[in-house]
Amino acid sequence: MTDRETLTDPDTDLQPDKAAVDAALEPQPEAPSKGTAPVANAPAGTQPRDLPPAKRPTATPQRTLHMIGNAHLDPVWLWPWQEGYQEARATFWSAIHRMEEYPDFVFTCDQIVLLSWVEESDPELFEQIKRRVAEGRWVNVGGWWVEPDNNMPMGESFVRQGLYGQRYLESRFGIPATVGMNVDPFGHNAMLPQILKGQGLDSYTFLRPGPHESDLAPSLFWWEAPDGSRVLAYRIPFEYCSPPGSVDGQTEEGAGVARSHGRLRRERDRDGVLRRGQPRRRPDHREHRSRSTATTAWAPSEG
Repeated sequence: MTDRETLTDPDTDLQPDKAAVDAALEPQPEAPSKGTAPVANAPAGTQPRDLPPAKRPTATPQRTLHMIGNAHLDPVWLWPWQEGYQEARATFWSAIHRMEEYPDFVFTCDQIVLLSWVEESDPELFEQIKRRVAEGRWVNVGGWWVEPDNNMPMGESFVRQGLYGQRYLESRFGIPATVGMNVDPFGHNAMLPQILKGQGLDSYTFLRPGPHESDLAPSLFWWEAPDGSRVLAYRIPFEYCSPPGSVDGQTEEGAGVARSHGRLRRERDRDGVLRRGQPRRRPDHREHRSRSTATTAWAPSEG
C-alpha cells in the first residue's frame, strides 16, 4: 500500500481533504539544528464534518504554554553552607548553557545572596548573567536577600530583606525586581503586601499553603493587608518543580488560573477590592482581621 493509499484508506471513517494529504506527502524539513528549541502542538486544520463535539485537547493553537526555568535552592537547609555556595554556581552555569542551546529559554533567580556568591567566586559566570539580564532572558525576581521564614521575623527584618536585595539588583544590573517570590515558607505575614509595595514589588508568588493545606482559592487573587495595601498574589499550582512525565495537570491548572483572572476583573466590588478572590465591601480597618494566606495576622490598633 502506498503512502497516499494509507492516508486515504476507504475503510477508515475520517477522510482528510486533498490539500491535507498533499501537504503530508511533501518532504519533511530537517530536524531543528542544535540551539533551536523544538515546537510541538496538537494537529490543526480542516476537521471531519462528522466529528462529534468534544473537549479540545490541552495543546491547541488557541493556547500557549510558557515554561520558565527556575531552581529552588535551600542553600543552608540540608547542606553545609559550602555545599549551597557551590550549588548556586553549578546551577547558574547550567542555566547559562541551556540559554546557549535554546534561544527562547528564560531563567528566573529569586534569592539575591546566590548572585552575590557567584559574583565573588566566578566573575566570568557573573558577566554572563549580566549579559543575559540585559537581553531579558535572565530575570531576577523576589527582590529579597534570601527566602526567609515569613511568620516569626519582625517587620524591620522584612524591610531589610528588600532593602539589601533591591539595592544589590540596582547596583549590579540597573533593574530592581518587581515580583515578590517566597515559594516555600510555611505561612505569610498578613502585612507583607504593605512591605512589598514599599519595596517596589507589585505582585507576589508563593506555593504554601497548597490546596491540601488550605481552602484558599483561586490561584490568582488580590491580597490586601489591613492598611489597604494590596498586591496581585499567585499561588504556584501543585509544586515548585517539574515531576517527570506528562504536564497535562499543570497545563489545565494554568488554564484555570487564566479563567480565574477573567473572573477577578468581572467581580470587582464598588471599591475595586478583592480578598482571597471573593468580592467584599471594604471593611473598617479598626475591626478588620486579615483573612490572608498568613498564619500570622493582625490588625492596626486604633489611633
